[in-house]
Amino acid sequence: MKKALFAICAALITALTAETTQTVKVDDRTNVKVTVKKDGILVNWDCAESNMKYVSDYYKTTKVGWDFYKGENIDCFFSPHSPKKNTRVSYPAYRVMGNPGKYFFFAFLAKSRPNHAVRQTITQKADRWQAEWFFPFAAMETFDFRNDKKVMTFVTSPNWTFQFIRRSQSSGKNVETKSPVITVSIPKDQIKPYTELIFAALGSANKGKAVYLSAAVRNYSAKEFTGKVNYYLHKGNEVTLAKTYDLKVPAKGSARIGAPIPLPELAVKFSGHIEVLNQEGTPIRISPILPIENPWVDFK
Repeated sequence: MKKALFAICAALITALTAETTQTVKVDDRTNVKVTVKKDGILVNWDCAESNMKYVSDYYKTTKVGWDFYKGENIDCFFSPHSPKKNTRVSYPAYRVMGNPGKYFFFAFLAKSRPNHAVRQTITQKADRWQAEWFFPFAAMETFDFRNDKKVMTFVTSPNWTFQFIRRSQSSGKNVETKSPVITVSIPKDQIKPYTELIFAALGSANKGKAVYLSAAVRNYSAKEFTGKVNYYLHKGNEVTLAKTYDLKVPAKGSARIGAPIPLPELAVKFSGHIEVLNQEGTPIRISPILPIENPWVDFK
């Protein structure tokens, strides 16, 4: 009996976390695979290129590789806040761009919002270049700063809409092609842990030779949330865990969290981010990178 129950539970867990993949044809040279992973969405671009030597040389010598409207470019609009079926990318939406020079742009509602957990990998081959993007469920934005009088909050949907665009100049002509809008559905039980506790506000404020990273969290669950909150300090490219605290948020309630972090006397660009982990140690909320002023060096 115990073996049978174990087998049933294992089958249910497998079904809930099974990967599903959709392939989208952008044009005759460009295919995109969108895969639902256990903890996020993986996007794989395959961009065939007959003039790959030109492309490689361009990104070795150009000084403006960050200019996504020159050279080669992949572009995506997506929303994790969609109804089940949609013919357009829903509000609020992200924009993501990349190129063979490994430049990466990640924005929410037209504002650049880099996130430590969102990643890009670029590979160049003899006849193509490829990109891999990963968007963790925990890293999706849950609120909008734009209206100071009313802060809007969003809960991640089980349905995400995507549209993909490729731009190319390797033929000597400007070419732009777009895919149709697709909807990717995530099992509700798989996305649920990432929707119960959300950030309703985020902040970073310098206090002398320290910074105070803070957040407002809201618990949509009928159960008390128990877990941990981690505060990370970014020192240039180095990321270190600065502080950890236990976190409890009442059922259907909210809380404000924050921690002071001393800033070392270094000539680097500082920033930080906040992560909330559940009882299993899984990050269920990962904030975007929060700016921090260096009290010793002015980088403006």
